[in-house]
Amino acid sequence: MEMCESLAHKSHRIRLFGSYGSQDVKDIYNFYGVDDCFELTRCERPSLGRVGNLGYAYRVAKKVRNAPTPDLLYSRYIYPLALLRNECASLIYEAHQPPMHRFGRATEKWVFQSEAFDSVVVISNALREKYKEVFPFLSDDDIIVAHDAAGVPEQSDETVVGIPIRDDRLQVGYVGSLYEGKGMEVIIPLAERIPDADFHVVGGDEERVRKWENQTDATNLHFHGFVPHGELGDYYADLDVLLAPYQRTVRPSSGSGDLSQWMSPLKLFEYMSVGKAIVSSDLPVLREVLDHEKNALLVQPDSIGEWVRAIETLQSDEKRETLGQNARTDYESQYTWNARVERILDGANV
Repeated sequence: MEMCESLAHKSHRIRLFGSYGSQDVKDIYNFYGVDDCFELTRCERPSLGRVGNLGYAYRVAKKVRNAPTPDLLYSRYIYPLALLRNECASLIYEAHQPPMHRFGRATEKWVFQSEAFDSVVVISNALREKYKEVFPFLSDDDIIVAHDAAGVPEQSDETVVGIPIRDDRLQVGYVGSLYEGKGMEVIIPLAERIPDADFHVVGGDEERVRKWENQTDATNLHFHGFVPHGELGDYYADLDVLLAPYQRTVRPSSGSGDLSQWMSPLKLFEYMSVGKAIVSSDLPVLREVLDHEKNALLVQPDSIGEWVRAIETLQSDEKRETLGQNARTDYESQYTWNARVERILDGANV
């Protein structure tokens, strides 16, 4: 949604084809906190596993064919591109992980070898190297590295209930999903070890929130559940420290695979945009963005002792302010959606 907003702000006419989510949302643009400046076409995704995914790709391709012929097809989903490889002048595929199985690899190769193929956009340098290994016929000019990005969450005059819990204590927060490897494995013992700070978890559906709540009796750990993206700004405003406790294995929403080698987490850039101190897991792919003691504190993913010491260091107002300001400066220079769009369009031959 935010990529489309930025493309539209550059005077391109954009139509986004997407599936229906689980939320009953009346104003989808307001839900994501973006301007109503591009068209949105929704397609049903059958709940039939991979067969359903292919059915969804077919429905998307059919709707694209029934719309005005685009100059460029840009997709994060390879199968509609495969079905539409001869429908327009240029194709760009954005990859967030390498192909997970033989059929997916063959499909990507078929798209990359089409006359319309322009570029594959990858979200990290590590993923670029993997794509060069899997598809050796791709040249450096065929691959564009564009780390993810974020918009600055808007703040309102509304008061968030439950943050802060105690005005005189450090307010530590995590914003994001609660899938395996995203960091609840760290946050729970961290809250138990530091009772003098309040910890807030913003995100997760009811089932996953209950799962993690049942694993601790810590009274300083507070679960706020799912919050629409457009309302997150008020939560960020009341937090002092933000956690990115990704583990050595990070599962996607499907539950299979591992994103830890390639990921470029949206939340990381959102954290940077609000200018708050960040404590993050020290993973090679995250070092492409984060610099220890400059714009974040980096600690070993599974060392609770290191996480505790990092939080204790950030009791210092001056330390938090320095890290937060540096993160915000890096965000403004490199990781806005507008900067990302410019990087992709400049790198592509379109």
